[in-house]
Formats: sequence, C-alpha cells, structure tokens
Amino acid sequence: MALVPSGRLSPQLALLILVAGFGLSAVMLFPWAMLPDVVEFDELQHGLRREGLVYALFTFGQKLAGSAGVFAGAIVASVFGYQQGAEQAPETVRGVALATGPLAAAVFACALALALRFPITRRSHAAARARLRAGESAPPGHRPG
Repeated sequence: MALVPSGRLSPQLALLILVAGFGLSAVMLFPWAMLPDVVEFDELQHGLRREGLVYALFTFGQKLAGSAGVFAGAIVASVFGYQQGAEQAPETVRGVALATGPLAAAVFACALALALRFPITRRSHAAARARLRAGESAPPGHRPG
C-alpha cells in the first residue's frame, strides 16, 4: 500500500485522514443542523408543531441506515473472501479497500449532491421564520395541494 510505507504514517496518509475527518464531521453535523429548519417549514405548511415526529423519523432513518451499513460491510467482506483471524489475500485487501475507499466516496458524493439541492436557503428560512412570528401558518389539519 503506497500510503503506508513500512508500517509507518506517511504525510499523504496523514493528509487523507485530515480531509476524511472534515468530511465525516460534515456528514455527522449537517443533517442535524438542517433538521430544525425542516421542523419550522413543516409547521408553516401544516399549522402544527410536529418536531417529535420529525426527529423520531430522522433518528429511525439513521438507525436503519447504520444497520444497513453494517450488513453491507459484512456482505462486502464475505464477497471478497475475508477470513477472520487469518492473513488476508491481496485480492481481499484490494476489494475491501475499494469498497471502503472509492465506493464509499461515491456514496458520499451522491449524498452531497442531494444536500446541495436542499430547498431551504438562508433567505427562504428567514422569510419562513418571519411568517411564523407573524402567526402565519396553515390551519391545523390543512393538507397542502
């Protein structure tokens, strides 16, 4: 492996770890930062404060995704021939590295593309908060059409 020569930390690997750390912190932070905005837009649209429901669905989705990720990791390891407690074949190491490197990066890139399409902007959020302060929202039970 080019990034880990002779079992020591290379500068290139250290840089990749740093970049990955920023990326992972963004992946962990941004959904939680976006959630309160979603709650406010939901109140504006439906006339009800349903943050409990929104947060519960979000947390359930996170737990479901985490479980699916662990399952997918086990499947990937078995497909590439991972053997617990044994020295791994070079094909196994390459396969697992591919799945946890470029493949995972592609999934994160898709998530980023979806996040960039998030419809709530600073301007629309400020306008929504102003409407909520003014008492504007859909009447309870209203179904937007």
